[in-house]
Amino acid sequence: MNETNHQRFEAAVRRARSARERVEELRADLERLKASRFYRLHTALARPANGAIALERFHPPALERLRELWLRRTAERPLSFEPIASIIIPASNRVEFTVRCLASIASSWFETLELEIIVVDDGSRGEITLLADALPGLIVARNEHEEGPIGACNRGASIARGKYLCFLKDDTSVHDGWLDELVTTAESDGSIAIVGSKLIHPNGRLQEAGSIIYRDGSGASYGRGDDPNDPRYNYVRDVDYCSGASLLVRADVFRSLGGFDTRYAPAYYEDADLCFGARAAGFRVVYQPRSQVVHDEDVAGGAAVIRDVKRYQAANQAKFAERWRESLVSHHQSGRSAEAARRIRRGQVVLVVDSYVPVQGREVGAERLFTLLKIMRDQGFHVIFLVDNFTAIVPYASKLEALGIEVLRHVEGGPLKEAAIDEILPILDYAWITRAELFEAYYPILGRNQAMKFIYDATDSHFARECDEVASGLAAARRADVVITATLPERDALCGLGIANVHLVPTAHEALDVERVAESVRNVFR
Repeated sequence: MNETNHQRFEAAVRRARSARERVEELRADLERLKASRFYRLHTALARPANGAIALERFHPPALERLRELWLRRTAERPLSFEPIASIIIPASNRVEFTVRCLASIASSWFETLELEIIVVDDGSRGEITLLADALPGLIVARNEHEEGPIGACNRGASIARGKYLCFLKDDTSVHDGWLDELVTTAESDGSIAIVGSKLIHPNGRLQEAGSIIYRDGSGASYGRGDDPNDPRYNYVRDVDYCSGASLLVRADVFRSLGGFDTRYAPAYYEDADLCFGARAAGFRVVYQPRSQVVHDEDVAGGAAVIRDVKRYQAANQAKFAERWRESLVSHHQSGRSAEAARRIRRGQVVLVVDSYVPVQGREVGAERLFTLLKIMRDQGFHVIFLVDNFTAIVPYASKLEALGIEVLRHVEGGPLKEAAIDEILPILDYAWITRAELFEAYYPILGRNQAMKFIYDATDSHFARECDEVASGLAAARRADVVITATLPERDALCGLGIANVHLVPTAHEALDVERVAESVRNVFR
């Protein structure tokens, strides 16, 4: 072999040796990668969970997307060591759902809230715990053996530092502002201990607008299958209970009640039991429709729960009915959902009828009506507002609903006005009707409830004049149980015409006038 060929041979040997060494290095790198938690989590995402989830739906890019969202949000607002709210997510062997839930939280975020997020790994194969490596600041608590939703939630609550505990199922996806609305509602009134979200099916239909418990202890999700925009499901109100799929609870109240009661383990009725316990302790349980969460309930619960759903539901209903036997006496029989959903009322029911939703800032009359509605609400009445044309101006109707005032209005596919009135008619105590023509139209319809009292708001009827409008107003005043005027001359004119029980309810031009008006309203209902 000449010198040139020898040199070529040695060079080839060196290259082969170098390539072999590189291959060994790559093999070592691959083994290290396979041993890492991050790789194992990727593999778990690519593998069907219990054979039920297809590879095409959940794969490693879902984790990459979550990590990207998480790092961006935590860079803008780090998770807190002194949170106002602790989000607690019980999770089992369905890491793909946990990833989706966390991604929805990261992408919806809350710029004004101090938070911590706790995932309870309820005896999974280990993939859930791996999330802690991928997501800085995430707290993962692990149960070595599956305890079910009750045990997992109680475990998460035991290490939570927030003033509020927000229990969130791992098969949920949250909408923007969902937690802000829950916390704001709880902070608005010290008597509120529990606030629940509006739950929506993945197909866009309503799953729950608060839940009902009937006299036999059976439960029902109010509004199930209906349009989530239906006004019946879009005002803040007290409820029997809200589902634990998205439930905010004051931490001090939760702990004073002993957490979720383990007599219902592994699941079902623990959320209803907690809400009944809070109410028995003097607190309110409230539904907040502006907090919206998509819940894929078909996959809810751990493996053991999914296998024995019906058995747990039946057994725990019996336990619940026995425990709360005395409280359930006042509940409705099953099937009467419309009345049962409005069962928890802080006071008597007032239906207020006007031509339009009051638009603030446009006219004195609208401002006056808006003030009166708030005063009635503040005085403990359950207020229902009926728009005569059955339409609503956005966002003014929503403002009333946010105050806890039910607004009867049209929604595509919803009940007609006549059906909406029929639904509420049996529970009405008062009808406060503005304008003579409206009184004339609604008196025979509402008068089917013979126990109800009629209040005619005769403001701006100008009884000192001679005209057909005045004659119509006088007819309404003579039929009404109580007549309202806003000025002394109007009151004196009515009294001079022989109308009895006339009350002066002035317009509040300044903040200092509101208490004077409120006292006048109290006198109307005495």
